[in-house]
This record gives sequence, C-alpha cells and structure tokens, in this order.
Amino acid sequence: MGLAAGGIFSPAVGVLESGRAYGNADSASLRIVAAGHPGGDGTLIPAGQGVKLTAVASDPYLRDTRYHVFFEPTFRWTCTEGRLDTIGERETVWTGPQAGWDGAVDCAYEATYRLRDSSAHPDAQRMVYVKLRATAPVVAAASSELLRDGFINGYEIGHYPSLDDPRYAVNAVTARQHPEAYRLPDSFYPVTRKNRDLRISEHYTLGDFAHDFPWGSLGLPQYIALDLGLVEKLEALHQRAAQKGLSRKKFQFIYGFRPPAYNLKVSQEEGVENLKAPFSMHQYGKAVDIVIDDDEDRIFDDLNQSGVSDLDDIRLLLACVDELDRDYLKDGDPRLGGAGIYSHHDFQARRQSPYLHIDTRGYAGSTGALIRWTIP
Repeated sequence: MGLAAGGIFSPAVGVLESGRAYGNADSASLRIVAAGHPGGDGTLIPAGQGVKLTAVASDPYLRDTRYHVFFEPTFRWTCTEGRLDTIGERETVWTGPQAGWDGAVDCAYEATYRLRDSSAHPDAQRMVYVKLRATAPVVAAASSELLRDGFINGYEIGHYPSLDDPRYAVNAVTARQHPEAYRLPDSFYPVTRKNRDLRISEHYTLGDFAHDFPWGSLGLPQYIALDLGLVEKLEALHQRAAQKGLSRKKFQFIYGFRPPAYNLKVSQEEGVENLKAPFSMHQYGKAVDIVIDDDEDRIFDDLNQSGVSDLDDIRLLLACVDELDRDYLKDGDPRLGGAGIYSHHDFQARRQSPYLHIDTRGYAGSTGALIRWTIP
C-alpha cells in the first residue's frame, strides 16, 4: 500500500565543475528515493501527510583509496513550497502546503578530494570537486477543507450526495451499510499541464485519472480525488493480465475520476439513459473504466480470437480481477472492490466499445460474495 509516498527518481549525472579527475567523473551520481512503492517518476502525497526522502550518492572517489577527502561530503535539501524536516543530512521529510502543490524537492551533494600519494599521479596537488544535484517531482494534494460551495481553488468539484437525500433513497440502501466508503475524500490532487504526464506508477500517469483524459478538455488545472490503492490494484491487474497473455501494454481509460458536478448533473439530465450512479465510486477517486486496446483502435481487443469484440473478451480480464479480489477479501485488504461488465459506454466523443469497471470500495456483498454486475 505504498503509493501514498512512492517512487524512485532518476539519478542526476555527476559533473566535475573544476579540477581534474583521476577516473571517470560520469560514474558519480545522486538519486532521491521516496519511502514507499517504487516504480514511478513522481510521488503523490495525500493532504496533511509527509513523505520521507532519502538522498543516495554514488561517488567513486569515496571508495578510491588513492583519494583523500579534503572536505567531507555534504547534502543540502531545498524546496520552494512546503516544509522540510531534516533527519540527518541524507534524509528529510517533506510536507506539502494545505492548498496543494505541483513541484519538486531538490538535493545538492558536494565533496572535495585530493590524491593521497603525490608521487602516484602528476596532478597530485589538484583538487577534485564533485557537485551533484537530484530532483524529486512531488504532487501534494489539496485538503478537502478547502472545498467550499462546491469549488476548490476555483475548480468545480460539486457537492457530494448525502446518504439521507430522498432523491437518492433507492441508490443509498447499500451505501448506508458502508458509509465509510462514501465519505468526502480527504485529498484532491492538482492536475496541470506540467504534471499530467508525470508517471506515478510503472504504467500510469497522473493525467490518466483526470476527468477529461484524453478526449476533451474541461480546463486546467483540475483537482481529482484518487485512491492510491486503486493505482496499485491496476498495476497488480496489469501483471496478471500480462502473465495470461491478455495484454502487454497499459490499460486505456474511458473514465477515471468524475466529480459530482459532472456525474450527478449528467445522471439527472439523462435519467435512465445514462450509466452514472449517484453514489458512483468514480466520484471518490476509487474507480476506473478500462479497455485492453493493444492495437490502439479504441475498442476492447478481441482476446478470444472470435472475430468480434464482445462481453466474452471482457470476462477474460474480469477473471483476473476476481483472482485479485478474492485475495483482498481473504486478507481484509481495502483494495477489495466491485467490478462490472458493460457492453457500451456513454462517452459520446469516443468510439463505442465494451469495457470493464473496477473499483476499490472496500467491501463485499451482504453474503460475502464479490460484487459483480453486467450491463448488456
């Protein structure tokens, strides 16, 4: 469950700013490791939480007995926003501002060396300066405390439905049994032009989960709710699908997050014609609608080689979800969720295709069975 503070970041290549090195300066490097699940290039940080960052320097001069440390290596952390609480030189805890932030934490490394034996090298008296810098992309969520009158930092989220609203009485029957799954999200992550392509796990970017990705634009920046356990579940599902030869690429999304301002408005306007539920997990950042589309024709792939894309193809992927959810159910894992097969979607700007809905609602049916459904 580590994506709450995840990511191993690409190293910055070491550069000798002056002096002459005995050896290869390019072998020096610095990287920043964020506590938690590795795999992405950036770290998502829920509102009010901090992430532990560790600077890892690979410095060949420290290991080379021909060199003497003239000035001890130092690490210096900097960030233009948020709070840094240093734990020794190599580690710090960064906490983002309450209003959310899209930026980076930097670490600079410096060391100075000279040769131990002046007779061993003609440049023995030359100093070697090693200066490295690494950057850790971070996206801090805005607190839901900033959600006022349906807006957060000027972006419309809307009003989350009440379990006691008579308009949703029928839909609220099950929800009332599990009110914890329908609480107002604590965090809303900013999605900007700068960070929407930021890889937050091995296969998925932050923009994958945005409301309009990738078929339209509702304006940027957006703020989205996102259960980080859902990202982990997608990666686990991708691994199982690949093992069974169903897909080698990332799943394509039809819908990720849908704010109540959109979800409830459309469901009220279209009535029975639409596929959006008042208490949809999409509103809480706990659901995605996906297709396997390795041939990139925007239709769920013909996995069983029947000649058509149909619900039987979806069932092959659903079997992988069933395996995951049975494990989650046995372990009491909050990534447990529902799954639904749909023969069509209501995203009119996109080519029609059957698809699979998966979520992380955290509970099973009243009999203990997995929650599953099919919309023909």
